Amino acid sequence: MDKISELKLLNYVIDNSPTGIMITDQKGTVIKANKRHAEITNYAIEDLIGKNMQDLAISGIVHRSSSLSALKTGIPLVVQQTIQKGTPFEKEIMAKSIPVKDETNTTTHVINYVFDISEKANLINRLKEEKANNLKFKLELEKYRDIGKEGKIPKFIYKSKEISDLLEKAKKIAPTDLSVLITGESGTGKSLISKYIHAHSNRSSNGFVAINCGAIPPTLIESELFGYEKGAFTGANNSGKKGLLDYADGKTLFLDEIGELPFESQVKLLTVLQDGEFYRIGGNEPIKVDVRVISATNSNLIEKINNKQFRLDLFYRLNMISLNIPPLRERTEDIPPLVENICNSLNLKYGMEKSFSPSAVQLLQHCRLNGNVRELINIIQSNMVLSSNDIIDNLEITNEFVTYFPANYNPASSILNNTSSSKTKEVKEKNELLDAIKFCNTTTELAEHLNV
Repeated sequence: MDKISELKLLNYVIDNSPTGIMITDQKGTVIKANKRHAEITNYAIEDLIGKNMQDLAISGIVHRSSSLSALKTGIPLVVQQTIQKGTPFEKEIMAKSIPVKDETNTTTHVINYVFDISEKANLINRLKEEKANNLKFKLELEKYRDIGKEGKIPKFIYKSKEISDLLEKAKKIAPTDLSVLITGESGTGKSLISKYIHAHSNRSSNGFVAINCGAIPPTLIESELFGYEKGAFTGANNSGKKGLLDYADGKTLFLDEIGELPFESQVKLLTVLQDGEFYRIGGNEPIKVDVRVISATNSNLIEKINNKQFRLDLFYRLNMISLNIPPLRERTEDIPPLVENICNSLNLKYGMEKSFSPSAVQLLQHCRLNGNVRELINIIQSNMVLSSNDIIDNLEITNEFVTYFPANYNPASSILNNTSSSKTKEVKEKNELLDAIKFCNTTTELAEHLNV
């Protein structure tokens, strides 16, 4: 085959290639472009041939020239770009520029291959949407999976035997009307346990009334809890007012932060528990109620009893059955499933697709987490929002998280022992941590620095 025939064959192959092809010489001037290139890029062949890529880029005919970069560096280059953005002809394309070199390793030409990846980009976007929808449906199914004749049952995320035993005990006491006292640190899930008991009780279809005794001012708590009669005091409603106990009749009454209930109001609550009745403020007639009382506290009620801040007889009435929720640091095997569940919820809320690497989860298992699940949620949420990576490996640590201690270190026991040596150790470790934070940017670096 002679040279002319070879050239014709080569042109035929280029012109009929399913891939867009454009060739430039060593100065960046376009010497060849095929029909597929024109179809993909919407750049007419006659607008390219004989033109320099530098001039085409400056004039805006082409958005970006990978061929000029390949020509300059002598290195193959792949770029992805959006062309004719904002027009009906907008496309996602991928350009691959390959330099052609002579025997002296000098670049003589650049061959540009162009691919239309709009469909691929659309498929990726649709896949992301489907993943988001699947996550949404999964969470919706989780909501309804445990709904049965008892009503909606709160979903517990756990692996530990401690929580398994706790839920088993809660199920056993749920059908009774015995008063339950739930204890545990802030953020451990006392409110969730109370709803779990209610959902398994015979009152599940009647309703659940929750009162936070620490959120109502002491001067108002009696009128809110028991209500008042017309003209009971200055400023009282002319028609009187029903109390929350009225609305709790036949239902489950949850008294959160029971340790904050004023001492003078405690005797009235005792009457409700003993006799099933109460008097409104300014009232002379007892009002009968049928309530099942569940209370919760993170306070030491025995200490309050010793300090004459809480009635012993009320304590016995509230504490017919006691449930204690261990802190998260004592059941670290619950942290990995909690992290996954919290991530799923936040991904759905913020439209993200982020997760924590095994090493990051392991680091969370070694954190002190004084705020328990509530603090875990805060840490996960801040890292998901601030991280630019879909897989979060190194946790950001800030000054408000100076409660990050090894899991086997218990400051609470040091305080209870109240020994000078333990106090000195606590101060020393805290100072070491604060000093380390100054030199470490992530919790991974911090853990390595402290050898924990």
